Amino acid sequence: RPQASCAAKGAVTMARSGTAVALTTPGESVATPPPPEERVASDSIARNTFYATVNGVLSAAIAVVLTLYLIRALEPHGYGVYTLALAVGALFALAMDLGVTSSAGRFIAERRGDRRAIADYIADALRLKVGIVGLASIVLFAGAGLIADLYGKPSLTWPLRGVALALAGGAVMQL
Repeated sequence: RPQASCAAKGAVTMARSGTAVALTTPGESVATPPPPEERVASDSIARNTFYATVNGVLSAAIAVVLTLYLIRALEPHGYGVYTLALAVGALFALAMDLGVTSSAGRFIAERRGDRRAIADYIADALRLKVGIVGLASIVLFAGAGLIADLYGKPSLTWPLRGVALALAGGAVMQL
């Protein structure tokens, strides 16, 4: 154990000083980078920033228009039930991600340019995400009646079920 600690300290020291450290032993095969046709094209930061800004502005504009429409169409009681269903759904939305999306993004960033590794990460993240989302959606859909009874609003049952379905689709697409 002390040797491992010393070796780790030595590697850190070498890395800080700019000295190359071999991660393989002689005779061990070294992974070659993927061929150019399998590399992911790099995107510019400016273009991604522009698209993120446009996405944020459009999302906000759609939210404003939808809110104004729903307030008029549902009347105060109906809009109250709708917002209560969204508030309960927001609690389940937190459980539907559990950090899978951000973790997948980090792992993909580490393998930038390696399409096979990225595909493997996405497949693993999608399997995990579908399992988590499926369980949380089923719990919310099945428990909608009980939750509506807890709030004393029987009219809340079907809006909660609709939120469960919408959250399931949105959470998977978030990945």
